[in-house]
Amino acid sequence: MAKFIDAVGKACPQPVIMAKRAYDEGNTELVLVVDNAAAVENLKRLGENLGAEVAVTQNGNIYQVRIDGTKEVMHTKDTDVVHPKEMATKMRSDDYAVFIGKDFVGDGDRNLGKKLMAMLIYSLANSDNMPAHILFMNGGVMIPTCDDAQLIENLEKLSRCGCEILVCGTCLDFYGLTDQLRIGRISNMYEILSRMQESGKVITV
Repeated sequence: MAKFIDAVGKACPQPVIMAKRAYDEGNTELVLVVDNAAAVENLKRLGENLGAEVAVTQNGNIYQVRIDGTKEVMHTKDTDVVHPKEMATKMRSDDYAVFIGKDFVGDGDRNLGKKLMAMLIYSLANSDNMPAHILFMNGGVMIPTCDDAQLIENLEKLSRCGCEILVCGTCLDFYGLTDQLRIGRISNMYEILSRMQESGKVITV
């Protein structure tokens, strides 16, 4: 019998952590009820990482997410998928993450700061040492949702070269930008923190 988890009213990463804890306790079949799209996307990603079958149904603002680990599914994205447990062993000691918590660089003039951020993203996209991950939270989520074509193009270049771009779903919800995400994948605090812990170093902008 599937384990039922009521996560209504709980913001990410709480539903993901509740699901992962229950799964680790041996409950390989889970049914979670949540009330926000960000939680749904993060639970779907968790299921994929666990190699489980995921099904989602919606009734108004309530979503039911079923994660069935008794039916293992191969999820592929272009070539090979690296699951979280494998990430740490595959990661080189010189791999690094860039954490971006606002849409400008430094203190002082905000317009100058935004130009500097665009220059930073451009520099990363044209660097011989690209980051393994770029992590967007709080005001930083305004970058992968912006209408600056050149900035988005540089982020797309990073993504094509293997840089994982994670965007905080709770932050997107807060700013009303969930439907405007142009590049990257909706993520949560649990996953973003994991990437920071696994990286050789983290650069905070």
